[in-house]
Amino acid sequence: MIGFHVDGLSIELRTKKFQARFHGADLYELIDSDEHSLIDHVPGNGPAPIELTFMGDETHSIGNGQDCQITVKQLSPFLVHIYLDDPEGDVIVRLSLDDESRLHVEPSASCLRMGLAAVRWNLAGISPDCKLVAPLYQGCRQSLDHPLIANESFSWPSVWEAPLAVLEGNGSGFYVYNDDCGYRPKNLLVGHEKDPHCLRFETQALGPWMPNQSVGGQSWVLDCFKGSWEDGASAYKEWLWRTSDAEKLQSKRPDWVNDIRLALQWCENDTAILDAVAKTIDPKKVLLHIPHWRRDAYDTNYPDYTPGEEGIAFISYAQKKGFHVMPHFNYFAADPAHPLFPQFQPYILSSITSGRLMGWRYDQKNNRFPPLPQTAGALCRFPDEKTMAYIHPGLSLWRRTLTANISTAVNQLDLSALFVDQTLCVFNVNNAIVENMTMAEGLLSLLNDLAELAGPPAIGGEGRNELNMRYQSFAQTHLFNSHHGNCKYFEELDPVPIGDYLFGELCRSMAYGNNSGKDDASKLRLETHEKLNALPSLAISEINQILKPNPAFKQVLDRALA
Repeated sequence: MIGFHVDGLSIELRTKKFQARFHGADLYELIDSDEHSLIDHVPGNGPAPIELTFMGDETHSIGNGQDCQITVKQLSPFLVHIYLDDPEGDVIVRLSLDDESRLHVEPSASCLRMGLAAVRWNLAGISPDCKLVAPLYQGCRQSLDHPLIANESFSWPSVWEAPLAVLEGNGSGFYVYNDDCGYRPKNLLVGHEKDPHCLRFETQALGPWMPNQSVGGQSWVLDCFKGSWEDGASAYKEWLWRTSDAEKLQSKRPDWVNDIRLALQWCENDTAILDAVAKTIDPKKVLLHIPHWRRDAYDTNYPDYTPGEEGIAFISYAQKKGFHVMPHFNYFAADPAHPLFPQFQPYILSSITSGRLMGWRYDQKNNRFPPLPQTAGALCRFPDEKTMAYIHPGLSLWRRTLTANISTAVNQLDLSALFVDQTLCVFNVNNAIVENMTMAEGLLSLLNDLAELAGPPAIGGEGRNELNMRYQSFAQTHLFNSHHGNCKYFEELDPVPIGDYLFGELCRSMAYGNNSGKDDASKLRLETHEKLNALPSLAISEINQILKPNPAFKQVLDRALA
């Protein structure tokens, strides 16, 4: 019989696909319909089923301590509440079954103490035969104890690009995803000091944390599957496409998007490069990302996007050749030297852990990145350096100013595409709500407006995730913890195109950086992008890269032509 059976603190759940056993909130046994053991540990041993975290990275285990009082109440065959009365906090874990007999686990917590940051649901004792397949940097498949992911935390949505974890075994496995339509902050943590084969699913409170005394409201969905990771990811994909109205969004994409066969990143304003490329491949199938097109230098005076004479001439030349041109913009960076900056200044993002203003400063003369100044005077004190403050996209003044300036450039240059930098950057911040919007909601509002500009233009951005894939047609994607150079153990990465499986029908991925193929490290990056189903993508700065391509560069060109 499908449903829960409760006996004291013991909870047994049976569905058509699996059998699960809990002791209190501790899911200690998960067996699929073919009797494969997917989770197995002794109740009370190992990590606690629930953890609460407070400001200062202070963590308390809930659910297996001697002072924790546990009560289980069954409200129906398909609904159970678990009460954890602990000296550090009161926790309620809601267990339920949906119409597809998937298990929903919703932990919530409250306490008198201020500074409550997050509640974690821990799944310990995962079978060593199961590997994690997840949209981390577009996709990987690794053992939970592999050094690339062990004891790491992956933030949503910039790194953990969709709240989905597939545990793939030998022809079967299980998955967990979050069905939050409110874009609230969450994280995935891999491993625990008491058990390396543990996943921790974290629900965060919106900032500020200092006065906060409660957290929860997000449901984690668990079910088993037979087959490969695609079968495990299909339920989340169906949910994502349904809740985002993806088919409608897909119908609004410009027709030419699917014709692109080659993306050239960070293209210099050299018409000879265009001539050489045009002799190699039909320009109508090439997308150019152009960083140096404005009157101002790169990464200065944002949000002013006035074209410069050189940029106008180069873009016009490229368009006449047939290229699709994608000039570079930024979605939330503002230069303190910009005349409107005083109006944006009160809405600079504030770090949820330190309270510091967020952004960056680059001392070009000494090639160093000092901290962003934290006073109004100091923000404007370094005119010879590059300084950018991050503005909360919930601020309508910011979005309207940015959209208007981008629209002017789109119309003046007759653009078929535009690139908006840093659209992967959605954080949980101290000032989480501006004009009743989170950062995620502000980003989506901005991208929606840009998608309505005349044309409409195809939108490119940085990163690809469950948020920005809704309006972006192209995305520069980062490789696993290897933004500009390859991280330790990168050669052991098993890239799996789960990001392309989830998002690729709406948003095509491209390589981000260090993708010239000039050395073994760059060659490996190009090969990894290919395994992740990215568009053939190359960084190009001089004509000889086309006339005398290195072997890796030529291989990408050949793939574009195939």
